[in-house]
Amino acid sequence: MQAIITKLTKVSSEKERQLLRAFSRFPLKNKLEVLDTQRSIFHQIKQDHKETANNILTYVSLVLAVERIISSNEKLDIKALTIKLKNQSQSRKRDKIIEKWAIVKALKADQEMSFRQIAVYLKKHHKLDVVHSTLYKIWNELEK
Repeated sequence: MQAIITKLTKVSSEKERQLLRAFSRFPLKNKLEVLDTQRSIFHQIKQDHKETANNILTYVSLVLAVERIISSNEKLDIKALTIKLKNQSQSRKRDKIIEKWAIVKALKADQEMSFRQIAVYLKKHHKLDVVHSTLYKIWNELEK
C-alpha cells in the first residue's frame, strides 16, 4: 500500500509525515482551503486510477493538496504560522500556571518562598516546568 501511495504522491514517506504534521498546525482557514483543493485533486486522480481504492486516493489527494498549499508561499506565511504556534504554547503554559495559582499564592505569602523556589517546587511536585520570571510577571498582573 505504501508503494502505491509513494508512486502517486511522488514524495517519500518521511515527507508525507512532515506534510501531515504541517497540515495539523495550519489555522482553520488554511485547513479548509486544503480540503477544497484536496477534493479537486481527488477527482483528477480518480479518473486516472479507477482501480485504486477511494480511501487511498483520498489520502494521496490530501498529501498533494497540503504540498500544493505550502509551495504557494503567497497563500501561507510560514513565519506567521510559527509565531502563532509559539504564542499558543505560551498561553497554554500560562493557563496551567493560573490553574495552580492558589498554590503559588500560598507558597509566596505563607511560606515566603522566592519565585525561583516556587518554580522548583512546581517542577518537582506538579511537573510544571516554568521559569521564575514568568511567575513574577503573572504575580504582578494578578496580585498588584
